[in-house]
Amino acid sequence: MAKIYKHLTTQDRAVVMTMRDDQCSIRSIAKRLCRSPSTISRELMRTSGAEVYDAGVADAQCQARRLQPRCLPKL
Repeated sequence: MAKIYKHLTTQDRAVVMTMRDDQCSIRSIAKRLCRSPSTISRELMRTSGAEVYDAGVADAQCQARRLQPRCLPKL
């Protein structure tokens, strides 16, 4: 069975923010969203600067990263 990769949606990020504010564990957040705990962990490490996760800021950062090319095109 092939793995299916999906980006976190704005609603997913709102759930992460709410549950993080309630001091829920990464595993409980992952179980609620039916995602891998590593996905939630990477999201929190990638976007929480001062140990406070903000879904709006995280979504804006995600949109900006999607527009940036991963590698330079060959000449």
